[in-house]
Amino acid sequence: MTIACHPARADELTAAKKDDILKLMAMVGATQAAEQAGLANFQSMRQSLRNCTNCTTQTFDVMERETVGLFHERLNAPGGLMDRMIALYDKHFSHREIQQILAFYTTPVGKRLTVEAPRIIREGSLINEHWAQSLAPELEKRIKLALNKTNLPLPASPQSASK
Repeated sequence: MTIACHPARADELTAAKKDDILKLMAMVGATQAAEQAGLANFQSMRQSLRNCTNCTTQTFDVMERETVGLFHERLNAPGGLMDRMIALYDKHFSHREIQQILAFYTTPVGKRLTVEAPRIIREGSLINEHWAQSLAPELEKRIKLALNKTNLPLPASPQSASK
């Protein structure tokens, strides 16, 4: 006997369904995560400019203000991230399922999940980062061997390229 498991077909996106999706997104911290994405984007930009010789603290302050400001402005704008996320939830869940998920998040274990999930994600990211860093020496060796086998040059570092 084979049982097929198919996701429920999404129903029409009514105003009520959209409101419930927004409630769910707020409940699970999706709105906060979206705003934090602006800060993460800036931090990535700052890291890529760490060798910038004419960047001052004030330069980075302006860049951070503008990056976070743009993300915040566009978050709820028509066609912004929230509209796109609503469409995603609408695609994958019926209104009834959204209501059931909302009901789950009002239970004690659902409330605990909303508290613990960001911590688990944050700690999981650190675990992933440290694990990936632990592979770096072996990865470097493997890449060098593979490049040598194919007679390709090793990538030059900026310091060795300028010498």
